[in-house]
Amino acid sequence: MKEEQLRLSERNYLTTQVQTGAIDLDDASFQTAQRELAKACLPRSKEEKAKLLNDWCEQYLTSKCWQKLKAAIRKRRERRKGGTRVVTISARALEQLQKLSKRDQLTHSETLEKYLAKAVRRR
Repeated sequence: MKEEQLRLSERNYLTTQVQTGAIDLDDASFQTAQRELAKACLPRSKEEKAKLLNDWCEQYLTSKCWQKLKAAIRKRRERRKGGTRVVTISARALEQLQKLSKRDQLTHSETLEKYLAKAVRRR
């Protein structure tokens, strides 16, 4: 069930990006690109679908957009296997985190771990 939801969300993501114009299409009509994307997203084996989506991206996306999409996919894979997470913080919190990180010569993650561990121990 969860895997099916993921596949649906990925297909919906690409479709939404095409429909809203957020993805730059490379000399293709909107209707043609959308029709071909729908074909590529039909139920198939994982390998076949991956090849069709890759072919679609190479054919219909601008090279700049295709590079950005590949970078986003790489980042998502790294986060999944590396156990990292994305956190949204306020601008003020980021400023303080940067100051502490620079002062202690640590990464942002190391700084958060250091100071959160101290706070947890005090409780």
